[in-house]
Amino acid sequence: MLSACGSKPEFELVEQDPKIRIQFEMLNDGQSVDIGDRFVDQNEFNLQLKTMRFYISDLRLVGNDGEQELSEVELVNFNELQDGQVNPFVQGYDFIVKKDAFNELIFAIGLDAEMNSTDPTILPKDNPLSANSQMYWDWGSKYIFIMLEAGIDLDKDWVMDDDIGFHTGLDEQYFGLQDKTISLALDAFEKDTITVSIDWNKLFPTTGASAIDLNQAPYYHANADQEARDMTRLFAENFIGAIDIK
Repeated sequence: MLSACGSKPEFELVEQDPKIRIQFEMLNDGQSVDIGDRFVDQNEFNLQLKTMRFYISDLRLVGNDGEQELSEVELVNFNELQDGQVNPFVQGYDFIVKKDAFNELIFAIGLDAEMNSTDPTILPKDNPLSANSQMYWDWGSKYIFIMLEAGIDLDKDWVMDDDIGFHTGLDEQYFGLQDKTISLALDAFEKDTITVSIDWNKLFPTTGASAIDLNQAPYYHANADQEARDMTRLFAENFIGAIDIK
């Protein structure tokens, strides 16, 4: 009789679920803009991006086999360094999904009324709704939904003379589910990326009811007064319209 005591067990390959990365970017005339970058927009303003953070919530994929929930809420943060430390809130997030052919990405920008009522002081630092997010105003006005800040050069000498800023928030500036068409098939072991881009020039169109005049170096907090509420809502509406998927 032959003994098999010395034989090695057969290698068994365990199937791994596919992974998907949702990556976010700012574009100006088709070129990526990162924190600290200087650029000239369609209005010929000289600008420098300083801050870009926003909440994306109820993030889901739709495929042939139905919906897959990715995340209840994430804080997209273009500045991944905070006080010299790697920030838990970043510009792209990875998710494990079931293999499927996906045709739709669903999400909301901001926080619904329930999430907007969260107490940030009771949450761990890596939670996007914690005080560590630096997105909480106070107990009256709650969370900032979108925070965009940039330097602006008003006399064309590439010295930033002033800052522009838009801090949206309040329950009324929460935008419910948006759906974007995608075409992405993922099988076991595979990984792919969906890039969500925000077009600067659609944020600040030159004409029409959506136009925002950067000559005024506008800086608005949604909870300041009625003018600020109106302008930050307009900005938030532009933000939704500036989103594209590729």
